[in-house]
This record gives sequence, C-alpha cells and structure tokens, in this order.
Amino acid sequence: MKLKRNILLLIVAFIVIVLFFVLLDLFDIRKIIPLTTSYDWLGFMGAFLGSMIGGLITYLGVYLTLKYQENADNEKNRLSIIPILEYKLSYDKSDFDNSQGQLAGEVISHINIENANCDDKKSLEWHFDLKVSNIGLGHAQITNVKFIIGDNQKNFIQEENLGYSYKLVKMNDTQDLRFLFYAPKSRFKYNHISGKEFIYTIDIIIYYQDLLGNKYQQKVYCCITQSTLKIDKKIVNKWCTADLFYYDNFLKIDN
Repeated sequence: MKLKRNILLLIVAFIVIVLFFVLLDLFDIRKIIPLTTSYDWLGFMGAFLGSMIGGLITYLGVYLTLKYQENADNEKNRLSIIPILEYKLSYDKSDFDNSQGQLAGEVISHINIENANCDDKKSLEWHFDLKVSNIGLGHAQITNVKFIIGDNQKNFIQEENLGYSYKLVKMNDTQDLRFLFYAPKSRFKYNHISGKEFIYTIDIIIYYQDLLGNKYQQKVYCCITQSTLKIDKKIVNKWCTADLFYYDNFLKIDN
C-alpha cells in the first residue's frame, strides 16, 4: 500500500511539472520572462524530466530490493515458528461435567440449530468435543470458530460465528473446544422407505495465528446425527452421534 501511494505521488508530480511547462508555452511566458525564441529552455525541461524519471527508476529498484529482502526474512521467521493443527472429535458425555454445559468453570457454547434449545423437550443434544493438537514448530492462538450448518445435501441452514477468546494451543499440546449442539427431534424421524438417516453437516472454520501475528484458517468437516438401532425391523434404540470426516490443509490469510 505504501509503495502504491509513493508511486502515485511521483506520477502526479511528474504530470504537474509537464503541465507546468506546457502552460508556460501556451501563455507565451516570454512576455513575462525573457526566454529565447529557439525554445532552448525545452532542453532544460527534458534534462529535468530525464533526471526525475531516472530517480524514480532508482527509487523503485532500491525499494523493491529492500521489500523483497524484508518479505524473505518475514517468511523465514514465519516458517520457523509455524503451528500445524490436527483434529479429532469426541462426543462422549463424560468429557462434560453436566448437561448444563459447564466444565471446570468454563461456560460451554450452546449452538441452537433451527431454534432448538436445551429447555425444549422436542430437541436433541450432542456433546461435541473438538480436540485440537499442535504438532508444529510454534504456539497457535485460536481467535475465532465459525460453524456452517447444512442438511444431507449440504444445503445451507445457518451460520454461527463464535469468538474464542484467544485460546492458546502450545507446541505438542492438545486443547478441547467443547460445544453443545441442539437440534429438533422432528428432523430425525426414521425414513422407513429410504432407510436413510438425516444428518446435519457441520463445517467448522478455525481461525488462528502464530506468535508473530501471521493469520491462518483451516476447515474441518463434521456431522451430527441420531443413529438408529433396529432388531427384526423394530427400532429398539436411538442415540446422538457425531463424526469428523476430514479437514483441509491450513491457509495463510492476509493480516
């Protein structure tokens, strides 16, 4: 941005100087200043403009060289402390203290899908624990977690954007991102014709940064569903489950 501003200023200055000399000629400046009729003063203008263009080229060359070296040094420093995150998923209720969603004083975020909630008996509950392990060369600060929720065909249903108060995942350490999902029971009526179960697709985007402030994002693909157990074509049990399918490579994003 600074380079663009400096180049723009130089171009504007160049145009102003050229217009100045053109105006001198148009308004016959010889009536005010005794210049020769042979226009040898144009040689001065050409020399001046040539010096200006040469100075501009020199400036750009030096600037670009220094900028390239700065970027190379920054990239070297970034790679020396880059965090690399891996993900696993647990939906074991024992990972949570109680159904109120509290663990060692930590308030667990409730994610209400399609207006379901913890007080509604027509809603189901999932204990969703995303385990984040750092196998990289430096610490990672998680700054935000976004959920994009869809149906079986990944048709968009809703989006939840949660700040995560800069949760630190140190090198060779694992941190838990715990959430409670609520969704309406009516979505999970067993389809006897297709035999297919309804699922909510949960795309999770993790935003984090290293200790130099370089920012990254990574997408994790999960789902929640209610699994059905049938014996002799009779439903004997249903329980809420969650799965993690895969996750993308991380992307560096502009600061």
